[in-house]
Amino acid sequence: MSPRFTIPAPLPLSGSLLRLSAVIIVVMLARPAQGRRQYDQFNAFFPSWQGLLRDIRDNNCSEQYQRYQTEEDPDQATTLQLINCMLENMDEFRKVEMGITAILLGLLPSVLQQVGPAVAEVSLLSLRRPVLAALLALGSPCVSVSRDNTFNNPVDTFAKTSMGASGDDADAKPRAITNVLERLHKWRNGSNCLMVVISVVEYLLGAAAVVNVVYQTYQLSYWSVSVSTIAVPALLPETYAPFLWTFLIIPVHLIGVVVITLRVDVKEGYGSDRDWKTIVQDELKPCVFGRPLSIEKQKIKKQGNEELWHHLRLLISTWLLFMGVWCYVIYGTVALSSQLFISLGDVCPIIARFVGGSIACRMVLIFELYAIRHITHKEKSEDEKSQEKMSQEGMSQEETSEKETSRLETSPV
Repeated sequence: MSPRFTIPAPLPLSGSLLRLSAVIIVVMLARPAQGRRQYDQFNAFFPSWQGLLRDIRDNNCSEQYQRYQTEEDPDQATTLQLINCMLENMDEFRKVEMGITAILLGLLPSVLQQVGPAVAEVSLLSLRRPVLAALLALGSPCVSVSRDNTFNNPVDTFAKTSMGASGDDADAKPRAITNVLERLHKWRNGSNCLMVVISVVEYLLGAAAVVNVVYQTYQLSYWSVSVSTIAVPALLPETYAPFLWTFLIIPVHLIGVVVITLRVDVKEGYGSDRDWKTIVQDELKPCVFGRPLSIEKQKIKKQGNEELWHHLRLLISTWLLFMGVWCYVIYGTVALSSQLFISLGDVCPIIARFVGGSIACRMVLIFELYAIRHITHKEKSEDEKSQEKMSQEGMSQEETSEKETSRLETSPV
């Protein structure tokens, strides 16, 4: 029996924050003296304060605004002068309101962690439908690896049976989802139209969520001003903070895919033998109409140092994943909480749209993962019943043969 290796638990929060602080210090020491100044901010604002801020900009801060728009003057101090002038001409009530919106936006990454898809769930779906998984990942700017034990025990998590099973599996899925999957499973052979409709709806929801995230990010970048990008200049424009927060999710999910591929293999006969035609069919078909997918813990060849290198790669990628999640959440909190010139009436719809898109992506993801589990469980159950029936028939034939032989032996000559 091969020895079992246990992947160490992620580093404690204090160690992660210490290393994150070291990275931030190195970046700050290596940054250039001046960043790239933006020239097209302050042209538009969020609707609630559009008239107020434009009036302050044109009447009270016109000189600073003209200097800001002068491309021959790349000094970033002009941006600070314009911001200070506009803040000085705003009443204290508006400033308090901006403080409240900063708190709400700063909490957004943590809220999205609770309602959006987990990295492990997206990685599992990518084994069968990678394009849809990518849309769902981009459409919900949230990363979480603490919702369940999927990365540590992906096989056990993925092997949950359908509702109606006994024991601990009885609560594997809500009854409503199980009933829908049962009905769709019965229609799978003669409902091409329904299959197309479900697939189109899933892709439309994923694409709409991506467009929603990009549009909200654009609004935060150009209709408001980020203090963090001005306080810590970089080689990027001053509008980069919300966009960087949005698209930093890509490397985190890619690392998640690496971790899941290092941990599991697809069993033979359950989706491992795929050519390009099959890959396209699996991608376009909803999982409830597709083939079963069964995974097992990856078997390592004990040749030379192959086992050691495999576990080393798994250890490094798992550590990078947990570090990436912490960095993503911390950076998102800093970047979003430093936005200026947003009213409470404007920030609530922004948060609602982010949360709504994440919930929609998670609903699609849950439906697909439960469908894979349901189909695989059904297929295994049918195979087991078929084998049991064949075994019983074989036993019956054997008993009949034995009785016939016994009768012939005992009959008189």
